[in-house]
Amino acid sequence: MLTQLDGNEKTYELRLSDMCSWRFTAVKCLSSWLEMFAEMALFDEALGGGSYMKKFTFVAKKEINEPPSQFIPGSFIPPIPNLYSQIWHHPLHPDIFVELNTDKLYDCGMEFMNMFGAWRIIHKHYVLHGGSPFHAAFVGLEDNGILIIAPGNTGKTTSFQRLPDYWDKYSDDLALVIKAGTNKYNVHPLPTWSDYVVRNIKTKFRVEHNLPLKGIFFLEQSNKDKVTEIKQGKAAMEIFNSLKSNSERLLPRMDEFEKKDINSRLLDTSFQLSKAIPCYRLKATLHGEFWKEIEKVLYPDLRSESK
Repeated sequence: MLTQLDGNEKTYELRLSDMCSWRFTAVKCLSSWLEMFAEMALFDEALGGGSYMKKFTFVAKKEINEPPSQFIPGSFIPPIPNLYSQIWHHPLHPDIFVELNTDKLYDCGMEFMNMFGAWRIIHKHYVLHGGSPFHAAFVGLEDNGILIIAPGNTGKTTSFQRLPDYWDKYSDDLALVIKAGTNKYNVHPLPTWSDYVVRNIKTKFRVEHNLPLKGIFFLEQSNKDKVTEIKQGKAAMEIFNSLKSNSERLLPRMDEFEKKDINSRLLDTSFQLSKAIPCYRLKATLHGEFWKEIEKVLYPDLRSESK
């Protein structure tokens, strides 16, 4: 793998709110693909030097590829072979090598699915450290973050789009929650992959941007706009059910032992989140002003009509 590198590769960097830095570099034949990847999440070019949590190196998939010699034999997590990519990594080593099939790189949206494959490694890291990706809309008000959670095709994106201009809209499908200290969590926007794969819309997300998480809302369609608080035990189970149902899509493929470990961690994260962050049931109509109900419980002194 390392023989494909000449030392002149461009490197991009992602710095998240836990002060961890993730870096991304690619061999020459994948440089335009990596540039597209970086543009999607608005990564900055790395200036060199400095410490980082992990470094992704994207190389061309070849039969003669061998694991880099600095790895102890057997220390790699064995990749699952497929026609498009293989990921070689180890939890205790900072280097992650991703082999991409350059012959099929742009087949039927696979350029984006390969990008998503790299994000799965990042998702899993934060699951192992008290956070998680959420299938949720991430919005902001008064410099605080709010998650709106709902199953697909139940009005989450529509509600996101209907919010008035004084609300900040960051991502309508995925968000990454990171543990920021005792009873504190930050939330980052993540790309909407269906924009690229299904709708051919080249949306961009400043993934480094983050806000402290202030509230979690579970969206339901209704004939009346209303918000009610969910008690902590019930909220924990609702968070867990949401995270568990998303884990197979958002995390790398795992064996049964790993799945049990991940589910245990997600359950613990759900209870910790439900203790630290207030959770609510958000009943919203198609044409009402549901956001005023959110403002009433989170910002009782905010006069939205004066905006």
